[in-house]
Order: sequence, then C-alpha cells, then structure tokens
Amino acid sequence: MADSILSDYATMTLGMAASEIRSCYDRLSYQNPIAKKCKSLIIGYIMISKEVSETEDWEAAQKAIKSKIKINNDMLMEILRLVFEKLYQSPFWRITPEFIRELGFLYTELITFKTFASRCTEQK
Repeated sequence: MADSILSDYATMTLGMAASEIRSCYDRLSYQNPIAKKCKSLIIGYIMISKEVSETEDWEAAQKAIKSKIKINNDMLMEILRLVFEKLYQSPFWRITPEFIRELGFLYTELITFKTFASRCTEQK
C-alpha cells in the first residue's frame, strides 16, 4: 500500500526540493524552536520524491539522496533509512514505541553532531 501511495503520486524530484531540504537541514539546532518541524519536512520531501518513492531498495534511495541533496551526515541518513524501512512494513501507519524511541535517539544524535561540528568550525 505504501508503494502505491508514494509512487503513484510522486512528481517532485529530489533536485526540485534540494534547496529547501538543505535550508531545513541548516535550521536544525537546539536553539531553533522549529527544528523538529524542519526534520519532519526533510523526511517528507525526501520520502515523497520521485527517486525515493519509486524504489523499495534503500541503497538505491540513499545513493539518489546523497547525489542530489549533498548533505553528508550519517545520523540524517539513519533517520531516513528508519523511515524508509517503516514505509515498507505492514501496516506502515502503525507507529510503535520502539520506532519513536529510535527516531528520537537519532534526532538527538543529529542535533548533537551538528552542534559539535559547528562549535569546532567556530574555534578554528
């Protein structure tokens, strides 16, 4: 079902959404009150893109994401993998406490990594 929902209506490409995705990624920080919304937008844009919605293979989806979006962050890729895999589990709309916990953990790691990287860059 997730496959038909996604691929039948996917007309937006990663290239079309790339600048908005990068803008949302840049706004991910502890200080930004809309950071969680930005994370959700990143997930949404990527999952409904033509390249990602037309495959059931995470490796193919990841390759397209990395080549079009050009964000090199392992935690972000893990969040996207988690959501991508959830879309192909039946029923995909059943959200478990384990899924929420893992998503939250990865989000916290992502924000921490970005904060640490930003501070290291500022100190140079």
